[in-house]
Amino acid sequence: MASFQKEKKWPRILYSKYSLVTLGLLTIFFAYNVSGLIRKSHETNKNLAMALSELDTLKAKQASLQSAVDTLSTDQGVEDSIREKYRVVKDGEGLVVITDAPKDTDTGPIDGGVAQEHGFWNFIKGMFEKRPENAKK
Repeated sequence: MASFQKEKKWPRILYSKYSLVTLGLLTIFFAYNVSGLIRKSHETNKNLAMALSELDTLKAKQASLQSAVDTLSTDQGVEDSIREKYRVVKDGEGLVVITDAPKDTDTGPIDGGVAQEHGFWNFIKGMFEKRPENAKK
């Protein structure tokens, strides 16, 4: 009988209220930590995607720079680059430079030093101003 009671002692300890509460708290603690790991995993995946897109951008930039270097390694590429930057020509060639049309600049008032103002209110004011007698129309 003593051995039978000894065998019942462990299940009684394992199924007690305290041990079940402790196991429940441990389960909640581990579940919370796992959810934190899942969040960190998602953030890591986002960072990986951004790094891969940046890597693709840098590879494309490297390819364009490599093609520019390859172009400049030839005599024709160097000549084209110099012509584009400094507007130089070979002997016997001509260079056409197209400029914008000159803008009409107003040099000042035309009617004896008094500037003409345009607009509705200036028209109304002009109707009521006194005119000199010799300026009648």
